[in-house]
Amino acid sequence: MHTDERRAALWREMQSWEGTPFFAHNASKGHGVDCVRLQMEIFAGAGAIARVPLPAYTLDHAKHTTRPQLLLWLLTAPELAGRLVMVSPAGRLMTGDLLGVNCGRVDHHLASVTPWGDAIHAVDPTGVIRTPLDDPKLRGRIVYALRLMEVAS
Repeated sequence: MHTDERRAALWREMQSWEGTPFFAHNASKGHGVDCVRLQMEIFAGAGAIARVPLPAYTLDHAKHTTRPQLLLWLLTAPELAGRLVMVSPAGRLMTGDLLGVNCGRVDHHLASVTPWGDAIHAVDPTGVIRTPLDDPKLRGRIVYALRLMEVAS
């Protein structure tokens, strides 16, 4: 997410989802979305990635295992191969950085960084909201940050 145009497109897409209710396994702007599908729609809607098939997942996965299902998928999905690099969540985050958030025993929630120092994410039952990155409840649960690299055309 290195160009001003891409960052602007991401920000427009992020804003367009704000206020959408939470609805598991759904991605309908204004009607319902979960955290994983929200991030897919933001990045796809901004033209950063193509929509890719998501693996099966349950909302309570992190309550029963320490296997990092989201991180494993993000790093091994053929459609994303070589596109995501880990950056320090304690370092300088950039618009579009993807945050893995602990929700139990393992990361099982995704958020992305806005241009204004917030994370945008879909929270059950509230829906799509922005949370300041320095919010102690969020900050203490961020376990990784991934940066999507542009593909040269």
